[in-house]
Amino acid sequence: MRRSGFTLIHFLLLILLTGAIWLFWEFPALLPIRIIADLLYDSGRALSVVISGGRIDSVSAGLESGFTIAVSGGAEGLTVIAGYAGAMVLGFLLLLTSAVFRFDKLVTMLLGVGLVILSLVFASVGLTMVYAVIFGIALFLIGFLLPGILNDLVLKLFGMLGIFYVLFDIRGDLINPSGHISDATRMAGYLFGTPILWTLLWAAAGLIVFLLTVRLVSGKSSRSERRGGRYSRRDY
Repeated sequence: MRRSGFTLIHFLLLILLTGAIWLFWEFPALLPIRIIADLLYDSGRALSVVISGGRIDSVSAGLESGFTIAVSGGAEGLTVIAGYAGAMVLGFLLLLTSAVFRFDKLVTMLLGVGLVILSLVFASVGLTMVYAVIFGIALFLIGFLLPGILNDLVLKLFGMLGIFYVLFDIRGDLINPSGHISDATRMAGYLFGTPILWTLLWAAAGLIVFLLTVRLVSGKSSRSERRGGRYSRRDY
């Protein structure tokens, strides 16, 4: 059930890939990755709306908009923080699962199945359903066909995108301010401070979560290796 956890190569590769995805976030080729990152974010937001009395209206996906769950009602104060918080929690769980357990292939397949079901239930017939269903099937096949080491990297990357989703959300404010309003901007208007302040706070929280995850996994791996060493000496 144990995996190797994090190595220096994992650490550097994840940082490089996350940075590259941020730079080329709006490229059509990255739409599948954007769909999963948006799904992690919108899942937390949609859950908070439903819990606070609102409802899910529809699901949409497109080259410009990415993946979006449209909601109505609910408590605005809860919803405005639930997107980043939900993405960070789900990202942490994906990162921890990929580093600790041998469930990578199963989790990737479940992500694909969940995306297909969500699209068929809430999406209108058209490009939205086509985008999401095709990518959901592709995720399932990735989990089913590709070796565990690639699934491990895929889940670690999705985990990073969830933990640091705030950086991708604020990107729209910086690059296309007329067509995007981030949750960091909403927090500044609803609570206090500025969008940059909230971005820095959430990014700092994400960094703490990421480093604690690496430390947790590394500590468990070290203890496991020490126990394994004692057992091997006893066998001899």
